[in-house]
Amino acid sequence: MSAVTSAAENGSNTEAPPDDWDADSSDGSDILNGKATNDDDDDDDEDETNEDAESTATSDDDDDNIDDHILQRYHKLSSRRVDLVGDYAGDELFVIEGDSMLLRSFSDAKLDFSPGLQMLHATYNVEHFLHNLVKRKCNFDIVFFESNKDLCVPPNASPEDAVKYLLARAAIIRHLETNLPHVRQDIAVKTFASYVSDDFAKYLSVTAPYFVMLHDGAQAAARRGKHMKQTAVDSIPVKGRLGLRRMILQFIGRGYNVALVNGLEWRDTKVMTMVLESRRTAMPGKRIMEPVFTQDDRKAVNTSTDLSKLRALDAKLTDRQQLAILAVSRLLKDPPAAMISNALPRLCCAFLLHQALIAHIPLSRRRVQSTPGAKGAQDLLRELAGCSEAMIRGTAELGLSESTTDIADYIDGRLYLQLTEAPESPTGETQAIFETLLGAVEHLGSQGLPTGETSVWPTPRQHAAGQNGQSHIELAVLPFSNPVFDKHLEPVRLKTDEAVAYDQSSQSHRIFQELTHWHNAKKPIIMKAPPT
Repeated sequence: MSAVTSAAENGSNTEAPPDDWDADSSDGSDILNGKATNDDDDDDDEDETNEDAESTATSDDDDDNIDDHILQRYHKLSSRRVDLVGDYAGDELFVIEGDSMLLRSFSDAKLDFSPGLQMLHATYNVEHFLHNLVKRKCNFDIVFFESNKDLCVPPNASPEDAVKYLLARAAIIRHLETNLPHVRQDIAVKTFASYVSDDFAKYLSVTAPYFVMLHDGAQAAARRGKHMKQTAVDSIPVKGRLGLRRMILQFIGRGYNVALVNGLEWRDTKVMTMVLESRRTAMPGKRIMEPVFTQDDRKAVNTSTDLSKLRALDAKLTDRQQLAILAVSRLLKDPPAAMISNALPRLCCAFLLHQALIAHIPLSRRRVQSTPGAKGAQDLLRELAGCSEAMIRGTAELGLSESTTDIADYIDGRLYLQLTEAPESPTGETQAIFETLLGAVEHLGSQGLPTGETSVWPTPRQHAAGQNGQSHIELAVLPFSNPVFDKHLEPVRLKTDEAVAYDQSSQSHRIFQELTHWHNAKKPIIMKAPPT
């Protein structure tokens, strides 16, 4: 018997749903096999069923109350905070809803998606989350639903920047589908049309997951200890929160308990989070439980023909370089109405230069300050994000290969915006890749791109200086050599500061000897006593 069941038998209190901390306490229901059971008396069940029926009838009569009714039903769910590994699931298989995981990763306050587009940082957040689960021996699959793609956008993101998150979503999905099998064959990445589709129902019947991990739209920053404080943001019923909680009710209606990914904490070998379970036997009416998905007006773009031409032209082009060429070529052939026509070629040229740079420069050279970029650069960044996202969805072979793909590091927004203000003069291999990208764009039938006047790229020390005058100093360690440790430390390569070797004084060569006890400086360690 799990610790959760034991706590229920002992009459311990349970927590309220995350953003309704004044809700009723638990009714003592157990969690068995990942599904909720109810031990209430028959009379109570009958009264609750009648209450639910009246509430459902009222909601069905007025469509405007359906959203409020979803929130009310969610508040009636009981919850417990448990350790998923030690107290609850163990090594049982569970499902992570992909967009809930992305919403947690995209909500990082340090992630720059406005004005920048730091896709590599977003990918790291996702991989760091999955790594923490893997090293705690969790057994899970990752499932994405195309109907939920808008739910990964954080609530504080502007509508204009939503397309950036959708691009990151598409790139991360393709990154996981291609690269994950090379390191973890036991983790499956699946994509379905919706969570009520027949294909997903078949997947559930075959895999029989123990529970589902979801996001409920509440802000994890509001958690203090075991309890959640209701904030002004949580009190606003937004579309994303309703969509997530409708999905939670849908899974609970199927008999699956739900673990919340927001508020999840790593404590040594434990994975502490809230587990929601059904508190009533009667569920809302059909009109409330079945989701209604709106038609997506963002159509996928199939670029298989142009992709074949590119691969025939140069087989050494990486996935992100191929995507960059296809996106730039499409924008040049069909310029966006919001873009300034004379600035489009120059900005596209800066984007291809940015692609050539990230292929060779280290991450330390990409550590630049956030800047809005030149006029029109932010508009082009959004147009590239929307176009590239549609191409990834519409071209199945883009980013899918037997080897790994680099499509998750497709755009470094800060570096690109910096290039629009101070372009670099490419040299060596960077210049060769830049000229290859320009030639590939012309090969697809687009106009030639002017390289324009370039200026010298500042050194890392100069460029790392922030607007507030602070700078990131390149650090080095003191040199060290020892006959015993040298062979063991040989694989470690660190930058050393050799200049200090010539600054040593006579004091630095003095050998330290501890001749007194640390409790009493006047009392020597070795006492001279007469022989006995």
